[in-house]
Order: sequence, then C-alpha cells, then structure tokens
Amino acid sequence: MDASISRRVLSFTLSVLLLWIPLHAVGQSADERPTIALVLSGGGAKGLAHLGVIRELENLRVPVDIIVGTSMGAIVGGLYAAGWDPVELEGEVIRMDWGRAFIDTPDREVRALRRRQEDRDLPDQITIGVRRDGVAFPRGLVQGQYLMVGLRQFARRAEGIEDFDALPIRYRAMAVDLHTGEPVLLADGDLSTAMRASMAIPGLINPVERDGRLLVDGGLVNNIPVDVAREMGADIIIAVDVGADALGADGLDNPLAVMNQALDIMMRRRSEELLATLGPNDILIEPDLTGIAISAVDFLRVREASVAGTLAARAHLAQLLALAMDEEAYAAWQLGQRRPLITPEVPAFVRIDNQSSLSDQLLLGRIRQQPGTPLDRDALEEDLNILYGMGYFERVDYRLEENEAGERGVVVTAVSRSWGPNYLRLGLTLEDDFRANANYLATVSYLMTEVNAMGAEWRSDVAIGDRPRLFSEFWQPFGPQGRFLAAPRVDIQRERVPVFEDGDQVGETRVSRQRGGLHLGYEISPTTEVRTGIEIGRGQSRPRVLAPELERFDFTSGEVFLRLTRDRLDNPRFPTRGYTASLLWLASDAALGADERYQRVDANWLGAWTLGDNTLLTGLRFGSFISGDAPVYDLYSLGGFLNLSGFQQGELTGAHRGLGQAIYYRRIAGAGEDGLFGLPTYVGLSAEAGNVWEDRSDAAFDDLVYSGSLLFAVDAPIGAVYLAYGRAERRRGNLYLFLGQRF
Repeated sequence: MDASISRRVLSFTLSVLLLWIPLHAVGQSADERPTIALVLSGGGAKGLAHLGVIRELENLRVPVDIIVGTSMGAIVGGLYAAGWDPVELEGEVIRMDWGRAFIDTPDREVRALRRRQEDRDLPDQITIGVRRDGVAFPRGLVQGQYLMVGLRQFARRAEGIEDFDALPIRYRAMAVDLHTGEPVLLADGDLSTAMRASMAIPGLINPVERDGRLLVDGGLVNNIPVDVAREMGADIIIAVDVGADALGADGLDNPLAVMNQALDIMMRRRSEELLATLGPNDILIEPDLTGIAISAVDFLRVREASVAGTLAARAHLAQLLALAMDEEAYAAWQLGQRRPLITPEVPAFVRIDNQSSLSDQLLLGRIRQQPGTPLDRDALEEDLNILYGMGYFERVDYRLEENEAGERGVVVTAVSRSWGPNYLRLGLTLEDDFRANANYLATVSYLMTEVNAMGAEWRSDVAIGDRPRLFSEFWQPFGPQGRFLAAPRVDIQRERVPVFEDGDQVGETRVSRQRGGLHLGYEISPTTEVRTGIEIGRGQSRPRVLAPELERFDFTSGEVFLRLTRDRLDNPRFPTRGYTASLLWLASDAALGADERYQRVDANWLGAWTLGDNTLLTGLRFGSFISGDAPVYDLYSLGGFLNLSGFQQGELTGAHRGLGQAIYYRRIAGAGEDGLFGLPTYVGLSAEAGNVWEDRSDAAFDDLVYSGSLLFAVDAPIGAVYLAYGRAERRRGNLYLFLGQRF
C-alpha cells in the first residue's frame, strides 16, 4: 500500500477514536467541574465562526456557564445564552436575509405612496437633512431598523428576562460610550438592544441610545473581554478570537474594507494584551478564516465560517475533553440551557413611547394589536414596518414590558430621524437622442416633515433645464389614522413642444403654465390612493422656432379630476416584481374658467416578472379625449426611448393614444461584481407597438406602429443610466443616452 495512503488511513482512524472517546467514556459530574466561560470576539461576518465552535463544544459535552461577547460575538453568544440549540441557530442564521438587514430603505410595497412618488419625481436624489443649526447627516450609513427586526426575532426566547444573569447561561455584552470612550458592560435590559449596541460599528451602523449614552461597538476598547469573564467568576476561559483581516493592498479597494482594516489595527493591540493574561488551563481557539478568504462583510458565507470554527475547536481536542461532562450530567445541563419559544401572550396594554412630534393617536391608529387579544408578532411587525415606511422615523421598534401594576403589555418606540425633520434633495435627469432633442433637468427639492402633530408636510421644488418648474404643495393628513388628505398646491412650469412634419422637426413652441389647485384624497392602503381635486390656471404658447402654422396665444384652464393610483412595483429603476397602475378622469369646463371644454381619460399599467437574473416588463398606456376638442397644448405624444423607440421625442401627436410594451432585461453583474465600475449591469431589448390618432374612430390594431430597442444599462448612485439603440418602421432609428427614471 502506498505510504501516503497508509498515513491518511491511520490519521482517519485516530480521529474517529478521539471523537468516540468523549462521547462514550470521558466525563465529569456536575459537582466536580469548574466554572467555564466562553468569550467570543468581534469581527463582523468572521464572527459566524463562533457557531461552529459552540456546536463542537456541544458535540464534546463541554458545558458553558458564562458567555461574554463583543459585536458579532455578542450576538452569537447572546442567542446561545438565551436558549437556542446551536444547530437550529445556525440554520436560522443561514436563512436570514443579511443583505436586507443592512439596508434601511423599507420595501417599496410598505412605503407611503407619497414617498414612492418622490422617487419618481426625483429618481436620482441625494438627501441632506436640514435643521435650524445647519445641515445634518445620519450618524451611520445604516440606521439598523431591519437589523433590529432580525435580532428581535432571534431573541424571542429571552422575552420577559431583563436580568442577563437570569438567562439560561449568564451573559454580558461589551459596548463603548461614544462620548467618553469608556467601556460599557451590558448586564441587563432588552437583550436585542444590548446585542445591537455591541455591534454598532462607528460610522457604519447607527449608535444605540441607552440611559443617556450613545453606545457603539465594544471592540473599540475590548474586542475579546476575557477580563470580564474572570471578574464574573470563571475558573477556565475558552476564548475564541476570529482575528484581523490583515488585507493586502489589493484587498483595500473600497471604503468599507479600509474602515474595517483601520478598526482591526486599533483593536488588535488591546486584544493581544488581554490574551496574554490567559492561564495554562485556559483555551484559545483561533479559527483560520484567511485561507478561505472570509472577510468581515461576507455574511452570506455562514457554513464556511462555521466549519472553520469547528475545525479550530477540534485542534484543542485534548484540552476540551478534560472539560467534558458525563452523559447524564450534560443532558441535565443541556435541559436547563434549552429555552423554548414563549407562547403568545395576551398584552394588557398597548402604548407608544413616542419620541417624535406626531400625535400618539396617529401612530396607535395604524397598529392593529389591541389590549386583551393574543399577541400577533407578525402583524405587529408588519404595522411597524408601515409606520417606518412613512419616512419620518430613524427607528420603530417594540418590546414587552411590565407596568407598575404588574401587567405585561406592548410598548412601541418611534424615534424621529436625528438628521430631520427637514430635507434637501437633489436630482438630475437627462435624455439625448443625439439629434435635435437633448433634454436635461436639475432639481432641488425642500421637504419639511412633521409640520404638525398629524404629520403635515410642505414640499417645494425648483427645477432648471429644458422643463423649468416651480412647485409647492402643503400636504395635510387628517382623520383618526391620518388617511384622509388635503393638499393645496401651486405649480409653475414651462416645456418645449417640438413640431414635426413628415418626420422632420419644422418648429418648436414653448408652453408655459401657472396653476393653483386643491387636492383631496384618501389612502386606501400604503400602495393605493384615490384623489380628486380642482386646478385653475392660465398659460401662454410662444413659438420659438417658427413654422407657418405656429401661432402665439394665451389660454386659461379650469379642471376637475378623479384619479385612482396603485403602486406595488418593488423598484422604480429596475423592477423585478409587482405592478403599478393608474386611472384618471379629467374634465375641463368653462364654469371653472377654462377656454376649452372637454373630458379625457388615461389608463396606465406596468407589471414585472423575474426568474433568476431575467426580468420581463409588460406595459399598457391608453389616453383619449372622450368629449370636446383637444387643445394643442394638451395633445398626447409618442416617441423617444421605450416610447416607440426610433421616433424622436414628441414626433407623433394626437388626441388619442395607445401603447403596448414588452421589455426584457438580464442582470449580467450585481453590485461589486464584474459589471461596469462594479455596479449592477443589465442588457436587454424591447418590443413596442402603438400610435396616436386625431379621431377615435381611426384607432385600430391594423394601424399600429411597431418599434424596438437594444439596451445596455447600469444602476449607478446617480440613477439608472441607459445607452440604447431604437429602431421603428419607416426606417426610423435613434441612439439614446438616458439618465433618470424610466419606469
């Protein structure tokens, strides 16, 4: 037999024997064993290796009496201390949507419809907080709303326990006071909040406010708190240090990696000092994560990190065997450690810890949980998600609390954004067909929120470019839940209207409008709104490039409308699921001061379906003047990118319009992958069919015009950027560069 094969067989046999011994022979009783502390270091996603260490300790029947952790070590240790089976816990961590946990933007389906409309009006926005003392920014890139939701789900086994010594395993989490730099040892309170505070990486994750202190990641001063474990009475310490990334120059290629490397350097010296205090009976486990290239931000590589922890623990097999309990004693210990999920409670009260200027009534009106009914956590979290989607809050959370009468109930905490309540947003759109039509628009929007206790807002926009605009609207909700609205508004705008003849642009008119109005509406759900209103104004049409038929004239307008809007699209840039639909009826009448009397209806629909990296969008647009004559300044138009691609913008005009779209795109690279500049990158094509007609009787399927396009796009920080070529009938073709909101 080959010598190398013989060595492998011998090694495997010895390994099996060593693993068999602790399971069947070695062990000590509960009375004679020492107090064992498990100390888990921070390290971001590398701390997921702690899962493998804990699982191996259980395989070897090594009990744990004390757990002290920092950052990710505080999370893994806190959940084990709360009563999780490590195998089940690892499965839950694998299933957790870590990407969602570190994104604050609520799912678009639960965002207030008004917030979604802002995304459409300002698709390429930069948002800056504005306060009386100047501009303001968030304390962290991530506010931690959804991270907290995930932690609270995990920590449900600890509900009702405020003293961490009363957990199945005594527990401490390490944090730091951001103002003083003093270490803060968290020994009581809400377990989810303690774990969240311990991993609040400065600048990345928002600090946690507790007892008047701003708390951040404890790793800044004590990343592996073996001293705390010793002070808590540990006889033997099992310290797990996931170590530093030690990235080379090639790995320091983004701000997050640089920041993480800097933090590792700061923490390392203090960690070395603490590890030097370990005695001969203590055990230091150091999972090797560099060989499998797991960094502090690789939260999706749970299994690989866990395996690294398991292998590192097995390297100390002899020392760990000396701490193992016999089967009967360990079974008794494990029975005390496993804590089942608490059965649903019946809260005696539901109240608001309202740290905003909004009324308690407004917030409570949107929470379905009632006192005296079984606690429905899923429904409660859904309601809090909708509250967060209103766009006013930095954090919306809940906890179970006991009042002075000894009754337990639900306390919902709503904290206003620290960088609000007023915001400045900047946006940019651009469309160029490399012919006569190049349009750009730069917009500055100022939004005042929480104007009064019912959540009134005042938004004002200034746009410069080819469609300059001044717009201001005061939005006042009212009613028990703030679902009714009244919105007086002023809108002044000017647009360029090209005039075509036989496919050639022969002139151009500038149409200016000044309008004021009052809108009334009702929010049926976060995705659906019905609105009616009246708008009265005047306007001017001024030829800029003369053609024989162009005239200079003034006009007045007076309109009443009814509009139903439903928006369930998940992303306005590159949708992957959901749909958006709207239906509008509008009437212009001389009784309202209008020069022209007419009625028109508009209907729009766009839906998205995705399989893997492939997405199909289908859209329908319909508009018709159902009575009266359509004024020239209100005619429908087609032409431009995805709007009968190949035709120039506004080339086709008429009193009736129909358009069908089928758009396919494939994501060829995600964020950080080999796309253009590391941005999400797409390729695709479209098929479009439609036309405009002067008379409704002329509209027919055999009169449709067909077109299509090939597109290349990236989802950039400044917005969606498209480079496309469109081709239509009559040998029409155009190249397009587009920046902004397309859907």
